[in-house]
Amino acid sequence: SRGLALWEAVVAAALLAALLLAALQLSLRAWDVPAQLRRATDELTELRNACLWVEKDLRRAVDVDRDRTGPGQLCVACPDSSGGRVEVTYALRDDGALVRDDSTQRRAVARGLARADFSWEERDGGVLVTAKFEGKDGRKMKTSVWVFTGR
Repeated sequence: SRGLALWEAVVAAALLAALLLAALQLSLRAWDVPAQLRRATDELTELRNACLWVEKDLRRAVDVDRDRTGPGQLCVACPDSSGGRVEVTYALRDDGALVRDDSTQRRAVARGLARADFSWEERDGGVLVTAKFEGKDGRKMKTSVWVFTGR
């Protein structure tokens, strides 16, 4: 008469198993949080890099090649050091890298992108260029720069 009946021991074991399972799930989620934060930070860094590179070239651009600007590609004319013009293109590769090519150097300025969309709209004396980027985990970033073309 001292101790637990069989049904009481079974119920206690079931409750203990449920508590241990809940604790295990909670600890697995807690261990995954740093990895999730690292992935999110890495993706935002790559999106920010894409925006910064494109903004830099658009701010010094003197013209936008409207025929070669659209989904996955941007082409602008920028002044070079000799007073001429250099063509700068951005293209999204199949591996998710945004590649910048200025005829002297080709380099990936951002990686892990799912989409890069460039659009333009004529404005008084120039062109408003909008660049929208999306990472593979769904985060998005966009930038718009007005390019003075004098037209």
